[in-house]
Amino acid sequence: MRRSSRQRGFALMMVMVLVAVGTVLGLSYLTTTTVKLAGTNNLVHASRAQYLAESGLEHCLWLLRNNPEAVPVSDSPSLAAYQADSTSDSYSFWATPVAGRPGEYVINARATLGELTRTASMTVRFTSRYRSTLLAKNPLNYWRLGETWGSTAYDTKGVRNGTYCSGVILGQPGAILHDSDKAPDFDGSNDHVDLGKMNVYGDKVTFVAWFKADINPNADAAIICKASGTGNSDHYWAMGLTKGTDKAKIYFRLDVSNLKLLLSPGVYGSTCDVGTWIFAAGTYDGAMMRIYQNGVEVASRKATGVIGTSATVSAWIGGNPSSEIACPFNGILDEVAVFSRALSADEINAIYAARVPDAEIISWGQ
Repeated sequence: MRRSSRQRGFALMMVMVLVAVGTVLGLSYLTTTTVKLAGTNNLVHASRAQYLAESGLEHCLWLLRNNPEAVPVSDSPSLAAYQADSTSDSYSFWATPVAGRPGEYVINARATLGELTRTASMTVRFTSRYRSTLLAKNPLNYWRLGETWGSTAYDTKGVRNGTYCSGVILGQPGAILHDSDKAPDFDGSNDHVDLGKMNVYGDKVTFVAWFKADINPNADAAIICKASGTGNSDHYWAMGLTKGTDKAKIYFRLDVSNLKLLLSPGVYGSTCDVGTWIFAAGTYDGAMMRIYQNGVEVASRKATGVIGTSATVSAWIGGNPSSEIACPFNGILDEVAVFSRALSADEINAIYAARVPDAEIISWGQ
């Protein structure tokens, strides 16, 4: 009996030990599982925060490349915060120019998930290819109009320099993004660039230019023009803005075989917004006249014949050479060029697209 009691006591003790061990092991497992779950959640949050910060970098890079004026240079204030999905998670960004290195920026982004924040940064360099793209099309003349002093508007091709007249304001921000080249501002009264007794020959030509109008013109406003008066029959060739019912439209005039032709978009054609950079092109291939706005054809008409010339009539940028106050342009003109052939639609679009620079990521950091 004593042995049996001792055996039962020992068995009970073993059961209690096993229960205690199981309890400890169970609690340990639960604790370990809880720690693992918390660690996993933290990792997920941290990964999402890093993803959001890098998304902010990509957003800032795109905006800085295409619309640099919209990006602040410091985090006070930064741009946004941009909210992700339907959550309260967000990111903000800013970009700071690198001193002494034109075209280089440090881009910063900050992501916020509740109390968790993550930052990311990278250094990027922008390189304009506009000048090389246009020169590759072999223009007759190319006035970048980037002078900041003096009276000479230099022809990049070295063929026909122009003269700034009547107080054109030089050195204004130009049309080409991340390009140090500047542009002149015309007052809409009498400012112009005198190109002398310039002619274009044959039955093919292209005119291209960037413009940003300050106002909608009350009458025609010339971008580039060779004319002896303001009437249609007085023009040898011209491209500019014509008055519309509410907004201006691009016009293109030619004298071909003594037939004076005017082309502009119709009543429902493309219009030009004030205060916005617009790329205009007029082409003539001996059979058709065409107008392009921002790389897209917006008007065309049939035309044949040789372009008229004159040894006594001048050509101007920013006005009509018949008078300083005839058809003046009010706003900024930039990157004016003339070609002795009709550029194709693809070539026009390539020049337009080259306004946006190439971007090279130099370094990537946290």
